[in-house]
Amino acid sequence: DMYSSSLGVSPAPASKDSLSPQNSAEPSIPKLLLNYFVCMAYEEASIRMARELGYIKSNKDAQEFNSLYKICERAHITELIKKGKVSQAMEEINTNFGIEVLECDSDSGSRMNGRSLCESNTRHSSSAASGKEDLHFKLLMLNLIEMIRSHDEDMSTAGNTGDTEESDEFVLRLISYAQEKLALKASSNRAYMAELELVMTLLLFPMYSQTKIKKPKSLKKLYSLSLRTKIADLVNRKLLSHVHADVANICCQDSKFPDLIGSGNCITDRQSSAFSEMLLVRPKED
Repeated sequence: DMYSSSLGVSPAPASKDSLSPQNSAEPSIPKLLLNYFVCMAYEEASIRMARELGYIKSNKDAQEFNSLYKICERAHITELIKKGKVSQAMEEINTNFGIEVLECDSDSGSRMNGRSLCESNTRHSSSAASGKEDLHFKLLMLNLIEMIRSHDEDMSTAGNTGDTEESDEFVLRLISYAQEKLALKASSNRAYMAELELVMTLLLFPMYSQTKIKKPKSLKKLYSLSLRTKIADLVNRKLLSHVHADVANICCQDSKFPDLIGSGNCITDRQSSAFSEMLLVRPKED
């Protein structure tokens, strides 16, 4: 419209049929954008796009829409993980979804190959889709990393890098945490045990050490901020798969809102089955 007005041409009026959310045979760009906003937990963008498409007509509808897809809750959990506040994120997950949601499927536990925290996006996205990721373990490991990071930052700020007594207390605290939270799973999985040992190796390489010892790449990756983003994305996908059963059930009973998480008939019909795969959010490539 802006381009047409700059040329002095009046934009063609949109027909009512083209604006109706029920008359589109295949997912339009706005619907694909709405799917992306909902899946990525962009609350404001989701509500605005849903209003544009006619799914939301009042503030009450907006609240129901947000509650149906748990957008606000997922956004808050994702933000906490990206900020390194992993323990708070796990508390939020436990309150709103139940921490058992993050466990790998019981029937696939024996087939777990213990993929490490620093895998590529392609591998962890495919395993997340199959429900074989033990994200509870990954979050506990990430929390362990954040504890070490926070300790190093505090020691550097206070100038107490040589305080052995405080360092010994911290190490004992880490060991206690590992024994209580991680030992059971790590003892039954060699890959998990190797991963735990690698994380504990961070204690030998303080972030702000005055020595010029270079950290191995495997340890640098553990401190990478992109690791938080990858795990936050995995958690968000797991929570989406958890709520999808309820979403699909409600959308089939009440056509007020479409099923924006899966590729059900609420948003696409048989003629547009070729487009159904596009409705699944793709992971970003490095």
